[in-house]
Amino acid sequence: MRVFLTASALEKELCAEAYDNWLKSEYETEDEFIERKHGVDLADLLKRVIEEKLNDKEKAVIECFWFYKMTPKEIALKTNTGISSVYKLLDAAEKKLHMYLEYVVVYQDSLIKRELVPVSVRQAISDTAVKSINSKTVGERLKKLRVTENIPVKKLEASINMPMGRLEIIESGEILPDIDELIKLTAFFGTSADYILFGKKG
Repeated sequence: MRVFLTASALEKELCAEAYDNWLKSEYETEDEFIERKHGVDLADLLKRVIEEKLNDKEKAVIECFWFYKMTPKEIALKTNTGISSVYKLLDAAEKKLHMYLEYVVVYQDSLIKRELVPVSVRQAISDTAVKSINSKTVGERLKKLRVTENIPVKKLEASINMPMGRLEIIESGEILPDIDELIKLTAFFGTSADYILFGKKG
């Protein structure tokens, strides 16, 4: 006898199925999973450091420089600050980020050479920047969800049994996901159809 599921029960079942598929995926080794998880964790920690450990000026400058790709000259004009002060603030902010995250990176990646720490921190800044993007289309929102979790296109397609190549077409804005794909994507990312379709949170 078939059991008819409520929407929330169906979402939970699909989420569990997507998670199981992810764990069993032949496309991701254990090392790859650990590396992806580390990247996501470091991006989250970096966001906390920016919010809690940088002063207002350092925070404004680092966000303009890294998140919005502004030049020091553009930042100086936007913040009404001298360009030499912008460079000093950038330097101070980056030193703080490296200081607070250095041992996390060393612990995660068993790095012997600490000069590699800035590379990991910069990657985390890049990942955090993606999270701050204001996505305007369905495709952009899906891409933001995927990139935020550092999941390659092919791996996500395999996880939710989507035909290869279809996700790229959806993310480009050429087509919209069908209802089955939408249900699987909302379950996989733990979000709502309202967010994916209209950008509405909550």
